[in-house]
Amino acid sequence: MKPAAFALAAGLALGLGRGSSAEPVEPPPESPEGADYQVEDGDSIEVDAVETSFGASGGSGEKARGRRRLRLSAGSFAADAREGAGDPLAGGTVESRGRSGRWSVGRIAPAWARGLVVGSTAAPWRPPAREGGATLRGRGGEGVRWRSGGALEIFGGRFAGRDLAGLRGSFAGAGAGVVAGRAGAPQASFGLERGALSSELALDRAGRWRAESGLERELAPFRLAARVRGGHPAFRALASPARAGPAQALSLQLAYGRGPGAAVPAARAALTGALWRFRPGLPGARAALEFAGRLPHHSRLSAGLEEQAGARREDAADPRRWRQGAWAEWRGGTGMLSLLLSGETWGARAFARDAVRSVSAAGVEWTGPAGLRVRVMHWAYRVRRGESLYYPEVESDRLVLRALSGAGERTRLEIRTPLAGGAVRAAASLAAPARHPPRLQWTMSWTRRASFRRSR
Repeated sequence: MKPAAFALAAGLALGLGRGSSAEPVEPPPESPEGADYQVEDGDSIEVDAVETSFGASGGSGEKARGRRRLRLSAGSFAADAREGAGDPLAGGTVESRGRSGRWSVGRIAPAWARGLVVGSTAAPWRPPAREGGATLRGRGGEGVRWRSGGALEIFGGRFAGRDLAGLRGSFAGAGAGVVAGRAGAPQASFGLERGALSSELALDRAGRWRAESGLERELAPFRLAARVRGGHPAFRALASPARAGPAQALSLQLAYGRGPGAAVPAARAALTGALWRFRPGLPGARAALEFAGRLPHHSRLSAGLEEQAGARREDAADPRRWRQGAWAEWRGGTGMLSLLLSGETWGARAFARDAVRSVSAAGVEWTGPAGLRVRVMHWAYRVRRGESLYYPEVESDRLVLRALSGAGERTRLEIRTPLAGGAVRAAASLAAPARHPPRLQWTMSWTRRASFRRSR
């Protein structure tokens, strides 16, 4: 998938009514291209609270499937459990915090330094300033993890089909660790964090290496972010071999109007450039200009231009392809009503000619009394064979990236309302692809969050 190819759809699904920008998102590289992908929403609950959720999903020609979730946070203890037939997020985690450290059992997602050995490295074509919310970097593994503050970490479990164990120590911003498995040579990680600079060097027993450094500087009113990576093309992290990414990369971003305390600036602009290479003969490049500004009557306009070249996956079917695109988004409304209109096009020739992907979207959200919300979104798309297009659907406890192909339309209705001390969220999506019968997908959930903190 090419992340900017559905940037506006992401803004519609994730940001309608929030005022957020059209943030590109994409599934991690280990996911099959052209297939739906689900990931946790990253939401958390407050201490001394419990949350229960019951839901179901189904569609045309499918049997309805139920799912349940329980989350608990009680100071020194926390738990999160999911259950459901065919649910890719099923499983759980139990955490215990005490003087000796913090234990985690179940789903674990350790991350060392910049993720070259344990965790996941950020794609070089993604803007460096947007990495903080990267919840789509994979699902970690299953096992046991113990941490003593930020000084010592030990874990063991199954990652990417391998049994692995790791040990890492940190002091004064410097860290060193080693991870090993039954069927693989050990790998070492050396990390350093000093203010705005973070670096990591990764080594394996065969002498292959990978190194990466990132730097962010405030040059008011601008912000500069840079990232550089180098190493051997054959280096693969034991814990996440499919997420190794390019062996060499360089990315730069110069942003204006997004400093501390400027959550919604009057004007914002960002210039991003990136070069990378998976191996000799498999390079890539990206250049993008994005800008946004306020308009009269509480509306905002965002637009962008981008050029892409080369491959973003090591197994790319067309490693030399070239794309140029443009997009625009208008967001407005006051009080109870919010509106959004957007459009984009991508072409294989200059000025986005010879279109390979095009998407137009419109959405409206109505906020009624007593917490009632109704949202309707509609997409019309056209995707040439061999291209991939994804758009996100937000559910009560997850983000689903839907894969689209060919030409067609999709309409989604969402309703959220308080009920029985909790909140009900129901959604129905009607897909109408060309030359295929319409297909309905639906989800429904009831979630209740309560505090058991004792009154003083």
